[in-house]
Amino acid sequence: MSAMRRVHQLWRQKYTISAVSCYRGKRCLATTSDPAPFRQDFLLVSEEVRDALSSRKAVVALESTIITHGMPYPHNFSTALCVERRVRENGAIPATVAVVNGKLRVGLNDTDIIWLAEKNSTLTKISRRDLSSVISQGGSGGTTVSATMIAAHMAGIPIFATGGIGGVHRGAETSFDVSADLTELGRTPVAVVSSGVKSILDIPKTLEYLETQGVFVASFSENRQFPAFFTRNSGYQAPYSVASHLDAAKIIGNQLGLGLQSGMLFAVPIPAEVSPSGQIIEDAITKALEQAREKNIQGREVTPFVLSAVNQITEGESLVANIALVENNASVAGGIANCLAQLRAGVAPQDVKPPPHASSFSVVQPAPSTDPASAVSSPTSGRSPESDSSSGGTISIDEGHGRQDAVKSRTKTSKTQGRPVVLGATVLDLSVRLGVKDFEMNGVTYPGKISQSFGGVGRNLADCLTRLGSNPVFVSAIGKGTRLDACKHMDLSMVQSLDDQSTAAYCPVLRDDGHLLFGIGDMEINAAFDADKVEDLDKVIKSAPIVMMDGNFSE
Repeated sequence: MSAMRRVHQLWRQKYTISAVSCYRGKRCLATTSDPAPFRQDFLLVSEEVRDALSSRKAVVALESTIITHGMPYPHNFSTALCVERRVRENGAIPATVAVVNGKLRVGLNDTDIIWLAEKNSTLTKISRRDLSSVISQGGSGGTTVSATMIAAHMAGIPIFATGGIGGVHRGAETSFDVSADLTELGRTPVAVVSSGVKSILDIPKTLEYLETQGVFVASFSENRQFPAFFTRNSGYQAPYSVASHLDAAKIIGNQLGLGLQSGMLFAVPIPAEVSPSGQIIEDAITKALEQAREKNIQGREVTPFVLSAVNQITEGESLVANIALVENNASVAGGIANCLAQLRAGVAPQDVKPPPHASSFSVVQPAPSTDPASAVSSPTSGRSPESDSSSGGTISIDEGHGRQDAVKSRTKTSKTQGRPVVLGATVLDLSVRLGVKDFEMNGVTYPGKISQSFGGVGRNLADCLTRLGSNPVFVSAIGKGTRLDACKHMDLSMVQSLDDQSTAAYCPVLRDDGHLLFGIGDMEINAAFDADKVEDLDKVIKSAPIVMMDGNFSE
């Protein structure tokens, strides 16, 4: 036997579970001598997930259609990594589910995730009806809510986090278009944590269908307002409300103990600070649905098409909100799983409490512990969507309309030492493109397109490192009153806000064919940056594994 073949065989033994059967929350592994061909190694559970389950530690299942069909590349890749990190930060092990080369995988590594992200346009969207066929043909694809629930139940994982579940589509009285997610919730005992149902669906009919299926539905908040993905309040009420991770864990534990073979739905409102205008989203959905009808898009292709169209119509606002709610749901699910693991272990249960600097969306937390064994006995971060706990200083950023400061600062040196450091510019990029071929410099107003985004070499580096999970400290300068909505996912605690300066800006003016006419840059603030006024910068730099500078600062 060749060395490579032997290594491959050992790898299969390490990661393969031949078959799994579940009964009332108990797991029993079939032996490899089982002669039934349909019970042979179609389910692969990663070593980390398998060890966590064997030790009765907290595990949260995650779907993969958000990678393969829910978001464009590279947002799908970075979001998948961030979602897994949110689960870990709350004391649980993430188990992303997908079908890869004919194997139902429970627990993916970063290489698997980036492969799915890059191949997204060629992969299958896999629901319950598709599983056996795709596996038989050796295919690959992202698992929907229903397929992920099946895999989670087979592996013995009781909790699953996602963005939003499917439901009864608008016009279902004539199309009979009802998502398999709903029937799966009626027959598979897995608790699903989501932001309710997608707002493109018929919400009252969906709630009625869930009731018929005997599915427990609760809003994860102080009230029973049922969220609808992008909006915190759909205008309809859930049958119950649950205000803490521990309360949710107790309900899940009792549901499993009773042996009820039906799922549960915990509906988490999107974080208020990133919830877009409900009317803007509703108008965008209406327009997108009209486009879908005009193009005769039907069935399971409707949701990804509409979400993509809504993102274009809202100029990216819905994508930012989508990422925020998925991350928040993962945090909530991790907290619930942590509490459930405590209950199962007989440990005096304690609810998961947020650390002083916690935020519901994309303010990067300190790197989580690499020792998952501490997860059950020592709950770490996490927050209920209704809480708003923070401490430390803030950078005064004017958000307007009475909103809270967008940037949460963590000034304690212990939270910033030992992390990568990026020093560089934050630049407001304005791009102007003429809409006509012929023009003169005569003061006339011409039609064209004007776009705005944040750039700067330093900011771009910090953005990429953050999305890849490296948790960098970003050191920069901005003018007072600048809104950094697009940078909320980054640690901005060492970004100076200078009263007498304007944020660096660059504006290229382009012809209608894209050729550059000229550019205008305002970079004076970079010369005004004073490193001596950044608290504890020397200590942070000395402890950093790597320091990057973009050269925009003069000193």
